[in-house]
Amino acid sequence: MSMRRYLLHIGYCGSMLRGVQKQREEHEALFVSVGGLVEKGLKRLRPESIEQLYFSSRTDTGKYLLVLLLPPFDAERLESVCRLLEGVHDFASFANVQSKGSIPRETLREIKSITVTPGQPLLDPTLDPLYSQLQFWDVTVHGKSFLYRQVRRTVGVLVGVAQGRLNLEDVQHLLDHPSQRNWNSKATVAPPDGLFLLDVEYPPHVFAEEGDDSGQSPQE
Repeated sequence: MSMRRYLLHIGYCGSMLRGVQKQREEHEALFVSVGGLVEKGLKRLRPESIEQLYFSSRTDTGKYLLVLLLPPFDAERLESVCRLLEGVHDFASFANVQSKGSIPRETLREIKSITVTPGQPLLDPTLDPLYSQLQFWDVTVHGKSFLYRQVRRTVGVLVGVAQGRLNLEDVQHLLDHPSQRNWNSKATVAPPDGLFLLDVEYPPHVFAEEGDDSGQSPQE
């Protein structure tokens, strides 16, 4: 009998949780992760053991959206820096500084696209009359995977260039001299408040039933 696969879209408030992945010290009496709570819920529906759970969180594959409230900026400069950051680069300068003694990680990443479009506040505009006097922008970063804080630092660089605190040469220097200690102090790290996972993309064959060739990728 073939194994069935299910895709769950889960939204949650993580203030009382310790990340997405199940922690080693967790047990049924005290679950502190999203994975642990999901596993507990699935076992209530069907007591048999769960074969495997896979999670995509904010630092995994997908599109990430950051809602920003910005003062006036140069749209042409913003477009230029978006194109500069797209593609495959060593983003070590955009990663969070590792703790002393930690093992360096691979910092080569690909940003497929960065788009900045007029947006809307996350809350109902009728809740605050000031919303009608403000302009919101959505920054969408699309990539296969990201380093810790890479998206927030990327947006900080975009804003810095658009507002004239940084120039394209400064950004090119970050890419040409990748180092976790090479961050430009003129660039601020975007706040986490408006950051969320917008979408996760999977190849069609991931959801194909065993023996079903309809979802298989074409042979090279």
